[in-house]
Amino acid sequence: MLDDMKRDIEMLKESNRNIAKEIFMLQDRMDNLGDQMARGFREVLGRFDIFANEVDLSRRERKLQDVSFNLLNEKLANHEARIVRVERIEGIQGT
Repeated sequence: MLDDMKRDIEMLKESNRNIAKEIFMLQDRMDNLGDQMARGFREVLGRFDIFANEVDLSRRERKLQDVSFNLLNEKLANHEARIVRVERIEGIQGT
């Protein structure tokens, strides 16, 4: 009976050692998973920053295009007004 108890105690000790090994291996896997998730998160944030910068750049370009368009529209209106005046003058002088 004493031998059976010793054998059971040894089996329990071995089982405890195996459990401890598994816990350490699991901890390593959890650390690796945390590192991988942090890397992925940084990558997503980096891509988001690039996208946000492109949106900002696009907005600035659109504003510049709006200003350019308005200036060109204003110049066109001035040219049209001058052409109308010239045509009237020519119409008066031509008759």
